Amino acid sequence: MWSTVDMSDDATAAAASPLSPDALSTEQRSGESAASPAVDSDSLLKSAETADADVVGAVYAVRDRFGAQGLRDLIALAERELVVTEQALAELAESQNPDGS
Repeated sequence: MWSTVDMSDDATAAAASPLSPDALSTEQRSGESAASPAVDSDSLLKSAETADADVVGAVYAVRDRFGAQGLRDLIALAERELVVTEQALAELAESQNPDGS
């Protein structure tokens, strides 16, 4: 069963978020880890703050249940879905403006 965290409180959100600078190790904050590329925690925090809460929750749920490989699978699927969605939107726009105006 999944537990939920009320993210309306900034302190709770920062503590619960793996993107919080407090949650990152010194190596991750500085990008010195040899095992992974440099982490720009400011960019990650900004992305999490501006993304819809359901999207953030879905990513965290996949991460928590399936780990890094699950996130890789999610990214691959999302990239494919993005292509299909953008093509559909382009076709819709074209059908609504067949003369190109």
